[in-house]
Amino acid sequence: MPCPPPLTALLHRDLEQYGVADDGRLFRSMDGGDVAESTLARVWDKARKAALTPEESIKIALS
Repeated sequence: MPCPPPLTALLHRDLEQYGVADDGRLFRSMDGGDVAESTLARVWDKARKAALTPEESIKIALS
């Protein structure tokens, strides 16, 4: 998937700073395990609220 150069630079910076899990995963819990589904749900909810209008959120929820 294409990625704008500024976002690619941010990803590379984060990879250098934080690395990946032993199995190559980018996202992991504090102890290196899987991220809990409840955590993922909270993060996606917060991201949707920050990025979408209420109308867009409803449209996505209904699709």
